[in-house]
Amino acid sequence: DGDVISQFFAFHTDYRGGVDVATGDVDADGVDEIITVPQRDASPIIRTFSFDGTLLREFLSFPETMKAGLNVAAADLNRDDVAEIITAPRQGGGPQVRVFESDGNIISQFFAYGQSFRGGVDVAATRSIQGSGAMIVTSAGPGGGPQVRMFSRYGVSRGQFFPYSTQFRGGVRVSIGDVDEDSRGPEILTAPA
Repeated sequence: DGDVISQFFAFHTDYRGGVDVATGDVDADGVDEIITVPQRDASPIIRTFSFDGTLLREFLSFPETMKAGLNVAAADLNRDDVAEIITAPRQGGGPQVRVFESDGNIISQFFAYGQSFRGGVDVAATRSIQGSGAMIVTSAGPGGGPQVRMFSRYGVSRGQFFPYSTQFRGGVRVSIGDVDEDSRGPEILTAPA
């Protein structure tokens, strides 16, 4: 109903670069934690908070000099009841997706698109899409074609599709949710960036 039940500052109160946010149970306590990353003009730090804003963990996902900002997602990709954290740079950064354990230990990394692409990459993830197993889903940011790609947690390609005309270059945002209540599991949702 729109009532605020908790609020806190994920970064310094003077920061004005924007924040991307995801949720996932990163400590196996049965409750999702809140995962935040800066969207621009800040070091690529991932911070994990409890519901009340208590900082639980933080780590750098890329070299500190990378200031393009990040997108973030979380999902239990290996079915151990602990969510992994998935991140990729926003516009200005390369198309490198990185997958982490909650303590910052890197599990895998791969390029979702051509290494020279600098339009940014949006990410989403789920432990299963329609029975096909754990999946990381990416979409290209501004300047790239509207190509949505699917990967295993280790970056093995699982397919791709174009949700819009191949001439569209405005960038695509991507999410995952079970929106049609069938038994096949979640679907991939897109919108122009």
